[in-house]
Amino acid sequence: MAKQAGNRPAKDKEPSLPDSELEVLRVLWKKERATAREVWAELQDQGSEWTYATVNTLLQRLEAKGLAASDKSRMTYVYWPEISRSQVVKRRVKQLVDKLYDGRGSSLVMHLLKSQRLSGDEVTEIRQLLDDSIGEHDAK
Repeated sequence: MAKQAGNRPAKDKEPSLPDSELEVLRVLWKKERATAREVWAELQDQGSEWTYATVNTLLQRLEAKGLAASDKSRMTYVYWPEISRSQVVKRRVKQLVDKLYDGRGSSLVMHLLKSQRLSGDEVTEIRQLLDDSIGEHDAK
């Protein structure tokens, strides 16, 4: 993988994000800024059995990938996310669609609509999205 300055991956290839690193990112999103010990304590509260050293390693990996950053000006490093939850969701959904539905997002949507129970409000919102999509398509 091509690297840029600061060990960040080149823009043409997005860094991988295993589930273990995603769990650590979730804590950073929740706390916004946290030390490795604070992340570890939060994960322990959630039932994780990871050691402090494991959490510290995961934070270092996230930072090396450019997905988190830290302030190293004090004895205890403070970390924060460099990628938003919505960016990760977008990336993960695209990977899912590419892997399971051959890049056809509509197939995923149809699968979800057939397999999930929807509230009346959700149905209304989906209808509105479809109507808006049709309106945009007709305007072209």
